[in-house]
Amino acid sequence: MAKTLLAICVLIALFFRDLRLLVAAGTSRIATACALYAILFFLYAAALGAWLGLTHIQTPNLMTIDGRIWAAIVVVHVALCGLTWWLSRDGASRRVWLVALAPSPAVLLSLCLVTAALPEEIGISLGLLSLPLFSLIWIALIAPLAYEIVRVPLSARFVSLGSLRFVALLNLSSLLCFVDQFNL
Repeated sequence: MAKTLLAICVLIALFFRDLRLLVAAGTSRIATACALYAILFFLYAAALGAWLGLTHIQTPNLMTIDGRIWAAIVVVHVALCGLTWWLSRDGASRRVWLVALAPSPAVLLSLCLVTAALPEEIGISLGLLSLPLFSLIWIALIAPLAYEIVRVPLSARFVSLGSLRFVALLNLSSLLCFVDQFNL
């Protein structure tokens, strides 16, 4: 249960990170940003589901993470943090939405762990289909919201450079939730 709650907290934090990154695309590129984000995010989730199927994992929340995989997840999120921070300082804040297109291992891992929140019968019957299902729900929540935020005056407050630096740190802070994952 503790892993599931931590996964939900990580998903909330990274939802706001991806939302903020997509809004940085601005009114002229928001439709393209949302479409690319939706397509790539679903492809990443499908690839993870295929890999889990090849490793004979029946439900995503039962997977275990090797130390090397954990190190790779940390490296990816450090790189995403650095790239977001660099783009926000460089005056290229309108291009920072491209960071949202990179696969976020913590989001995909959290989507796998959230399966444990479902009743056991539903989680078992869905099996690996829970990952694409949760991915579609994620996309259905984030893409329209990002599109609407760009279209209203709220976007001026949502697009400040300070918030971009905060978004960069969300990459790293989300990983702190999983530091003690093996003892939960």
